[in-house]
Formats: sequence, C-alpha cells, structure tokens
Amino acid sequence: AMEKFRAQTAWMEQGGLPAAKQLIEAALASQDPVFRPSALEVVGRSGKADVARWVLDEFKDTRLRTSERLGLVRGVVQTGGTRDMGFEWLKTHFDELLAGGGGIFFASRLPQIVGGYCSVERANDIAALMGPKLAGKTGALALERTIERVRNCGALKAARGAEAARAFAKLK
Repeated sequence: AMEKFRAQTAWMEQGGLPAAKQLIEAALASQDPVFRPSALEVVGRSGKADVARWVLDEFKDTRLRTSERLGLVRGVVQTGGTRDMGFEWLKTHFDELLAGGGGIFFASRLPQIVGGYCSVERANDIAALMGPKLAGKTGALALERTIERVRNCGALKAARGAEAARAFAKLK
C-alpha cells in the first residue's frame, strides 16, 4: 500500500492540477477502502497552491462524503506550502462548515485540523475565530489544548531563535 501511495504522490507531483483531478475522479469512482482515502489524501496534501485552491473552492461532487471533504480541507491546512492559504479559507468558510450537515463532526475535528501550527500569532487567530463558536460545545476543551500547544510552540521557537541569534552574535 505504501508503494501505491508513493506512486500516486509522484504522479501528482509531476502532473499537477490535471493529475489531481484525475486522481480524485479515480478515487470517487472506487469503493476500494485503501485506494480511495489514500488518493484523496495525496491530493489534499499536495502542497501546491493551484491544487489546493481547486480543492477548496471549485471541487464539488455528490459522491464525496462529508468526512472526505473535511479530510481534503485538513490536508490543505496541515501541509506546508498551502497551510496559510488553508487557514484563510477556514476563516472565511468557518460558519458554513459549522452549519453544514457535518457541523458536529467538523467541530470535533477542528483541533486536529489546526493543531500543526507553531506561532503565537496563529494561536491568537485560532482562539479569536474558533473559541467563541465552540464555547461549551464538543471540541471546546480539545481546542483550548490545541491553542495552548500552538502558542507554546511559537513561544519556544521565538525563544530558540533569540538564543541562536545571541550565540551567533558572539561568534562574530
């Protein structure tokens, strides 16, 4: 299965957006419990801006399950190269995602979706955007922990950067 995943990734790397569209079409035409999710994951995690933009804004298909749609969004948000674009999209579509048929599912998955950031500023963004909407709901506690982890990671990174800068200055 791993070789197949690598082959799909390599094929999409070379083929870009047309390959991504073909891969998603093949995934949706398949009920294979291994191929379908792995093909969708490869597309969501492409790291390519044009593929991510298409996935988020243009790709609509009734065969796509709610969980798979959220998986694609998660892939875009969690992958370097499309991470910031993904977060901006999340901010814009947040209410719509919460209100949709998979709203509860989305709310419970939210902490995992945004958990990969490492910045005090991003922690503040997450808290401002999502905190009030999830207060007292499923996922509120996990979201608090996620915000704390993202903030601590950012603070630690900044401290290490300052430490490295001081050490480097002494070398000069």
